[in-house]
Amino acid sequence: AVALCYDALLSILYIVIFIKYYCFPNTAQQTAHQSSSLHMMAKRNIVAAVTALITSNANFVILICLDGHERGLVASSVSALSLTIICVVIHWGKIHT
Repeated sequence: AVALCYDALLSILYIVIFIKYYCFPNTAQQTAHQSSSLHMMAKRNIVAAVTALITSNANFVILICLDGHERGLVASSVSALSLTIICVVIHWGKIHT
């Protein structure tokens, strides 16, 4: 439960930081191109952080539903699937530049 809270708090912290830069970019010292790039990067990182939060919480929900007696293969498969989904989202963000 402690790991779930720690992971969720870190993900929420990242989401808040990215939302801050998405909604309130510091445009005083930036060109228009830099500002739009920061806006686009913050948007992609919000999507990636939310996806990471959802997949990691799904992993912990599965563990909790199985009363902590998750088989090694199931735990490994769920973790690999979670990482794969996060990597796909990050690469999706890079493709749409």
